[in-house]
Amino acid sequence: INLSHNNIGDEGMKSLGAAAEHLSNLTYINLSENNIGDEGMKSLGAAAEHLSNLTDIDLDNNNLGDDSLESLMLIIDKCPLEQLWLNDYYGDNMKNHFSSHGTQLLKKRAESIGRRMRLGIDDPPATDDTATPPTTED
Repeated sequence: INLSHNNIGDEGMKSLGAAAEHLSNLTYINLSENNIGDEGMKSLGAAAEHLSNLTDIDLDNNNLGDDSLESLMLIIDKCPLEQLWLNDYYGDNMKNHFSSHGTQLLKKRAESIGRRMRLGIDDPPATDDTATPPTTED
């Protein structure tokens, strides 16, 4: 089902989470560009046990960050995902904004589940504290 570009937001995700028990045959859902935040992901994470056939979920270009990690881990663990998309294609206008630590946690979880799963996630931009320091001349 393609629900992209519908401005679902966190409130809409609560409704989707409530309906999940009736969506056990759902295999694909595109929720990209819907202004879904960390609160909306909690609803989807709580509903993950009902999405027993979900193999592909697209969450590109939402407003997800490290506060979504627990919910995303539940989805990775409870659904037979083959693909999870969390990219941000807007560069400076960051939508999905995971820290380096959060990105690494998701990558490790995806590698450890015992099945092949493609995780589409951008590495966070370098910040002043992680950038390579300038060299000095002697």
